[in-house]
Amino acid sequence: MMPRNIGHLLVHSVDITRSTRVKNNRGGWTKTQVSQGKVRGRVWPINQKDLMVGQQDQARVTHSVIFKPGTDVKIADELLFDGRKFVVRVREITPSIPIYHKVLAEEIQIN
Repeated sequence: MMPRNIGHLLVHSVDITRSTRVKNNRGGWTKTQVSQGKVRGRVWPINQKDLMVGQQDQARVTHSVIFKPGTDVKIADELLFDGRKFVVRVREITPSIPIYHKVLAEEIQIN
């Protein structure tokens, strides 16, 4: 069976940012978010099955996010799109036929 193309389902342009340590010019370090690039993804409210997966990992999750296979997304990465911010809490295993990569995330209030 040939993998299906999910590109038409990825309707959001998501900026993936990752916390990185940088020198602060005072002899110390500070953490900053560095963009890993924009990718196409799909974000939607969590369903019951994914909620149970999050609970098994003792993670607070509010949304599921899918990307194309091989997208570099890690736990604690921030996902930004349409003025909203999400933090990746659970990195799920791709399905046996790798047509997508799914993570579970928590929506964070932006001040």
